Amino acid sequence: MKVIFLALNSSYVHTLLAPRYLVANCSYPVEIVETNVNASLEEVADKVSEKHPDVLAISCYIFNIKFVKELLVIIKRNLPDIIIILGGYEVSYNPEEYLDLANYVIQGEGDFEFGKLILAIEKGTERERIINGNVIEILDSIKSPYSAEYCSQGDKKIIYYESSRGCPFNCSYCMSSNTKVRPFSLDRVYSDLDNIMQYNPKLIKFVDRTFNYNLERAKKIIKYIIEKYSDCNTKFHFEVSPELFDEELLELFSNVRENLMQLEIGIQSFNQVTLAAVNRKASIEKIEKNISFLSKTNVPIHTDLIAGLPHEGYKSFVDGFNKLYLLGPGVLQLGFLKILKGAPIEKNIDNYRISADPPYEILSTPWLSENELADLKIAEDMLDLYHNSNRFKNSLSFIIPLLYSSSPFFFFYELGKYYISMGLKRKGSAAPMQSQAIYDFVKQKYIEFNLPPAKLNDVLYQLAKHLNADYKRSGNNRKWKRNIK
Repeated sequence: MKVIFLALNSSYVHTLLAPRYLVANCSYPVEIVETNVNASLEEVADKVSEKHPDVLAISCYIFNIKFVKELLVIIKRNLPDIIIILGGYEVSYNPEEYLDLANYVIQGEGDFEFGKLILAIEKGTERERIINGNVIEILDSIKSPYSAEYCSQGDKKIIYYESSRGCPFNCSYCMSSNTKVRPFSLDRVYSDLDNIMQYNPKLIKFVDRTFNYNLERAKKIIKYIIEKYSDCNTKFHFEVSPELFDEELLELFSNVRENLMQLEIGIQSFNQVTLAAVNRKASIEKIEKNISFLSKTNVPIHTDLIAGLPHEGYKSFVDGFNKLYLLGPGVLQLGFLKILKGAPIEKNIDNYRISADPPYEILSTPWLSENELADLKIAEDMLDLYHNSNRFKNSLSFIIPLLYSSSPFFFFYELGKYYISMGLKRKGSAAPMQSQAIYDFVKQKYIEFNLPPAKLNDVLYQLAKHLNADYKRSGNNRKWKRNIK
């Protein structure tokens, strides 16, 4: 019997961890076939079909479920006797809906259940079609998924690492709400990291929902990495709560060398009524203090806001955006609420309009209209293009205090409207075009102010100097450099 596990990623650089866990803990040989949803359906179907598997397993998520549904129609046509096993978040909360596509659906944690099911199929033993994967209390009982096959991809792809499961918080929009935190032992964590680091990966991304939920444990792992791997080229990524820092942890990050670590910090909202409505407690003062501190260290900060949460309208969201932007994070991701299956908020979304297709993003809320969401997306496009890309750091530091000191949001929004008015395309645009667009935009704004020509020329001269400084940082002077005479 030939068993294939299709690791269907969101893009080339991502590497699903779930298939590696299930295969590592299965005593029957299973081959992992790696691809992503950007490949054509026919290409992936051919890739699977040419191996003539008897059993095909796929982990399903919002980013790949549409692809999976269409793919299985083709595969079952090519291989009519194939046995299909599905698992993952996207099928765990409504497994009955997938029984026309799959022979078996594994709900929840399938680390051990997958292997049992494969052996049952091999022996011809009857099993229920919907299998409940129980929560695993002792995580060290799970065999490590960090095989040579997985870790060797780290020179070009992200290696994901899990030092704990679950989350201590109850945010109603999150899949991990009301889940018990279960850690791997520190000995297991150190052993796994030592194994992975033999392969010199570029990026190890900890997927713990809240890495610093236990301060003492978090500090021990950080110290271990600093002491043992500071001289390596690997970068370590952690998702943290901005409030769960003490002075010692802040001090650890303040002394980290450049490019060793990066932090992802989910703020989501500064509106206290909104935070209470989604069961998220927050000390705004502590959040501001810690982000401001961390933004001045060598540790890059990636922050998140979610538009569309309950009780948050357009003005409140823009105010929160401005507050966060001015704290200085390297990345500010403007995201939009998605109503995930199984998340508690799913039960309390009266008068929300939601896309019927994955990723189930909101189209409007009682507090945020469709047009207001469209305006936020205009700003999001420019935020990603100019700020989050880190291409125009010097130029933005000059323009925003000059023109938009009280509302950085409206800089990105008005720049986006300028792109639309000029018929400029954001996607696929090259850096020289982006540079010219921001130069012409600022020129137009100052012409509207009726500045004397000498003043206008001085502003444009200064902007050109800042753009050239950004070009120098990019290492692409030949294409970018402007004439500032």
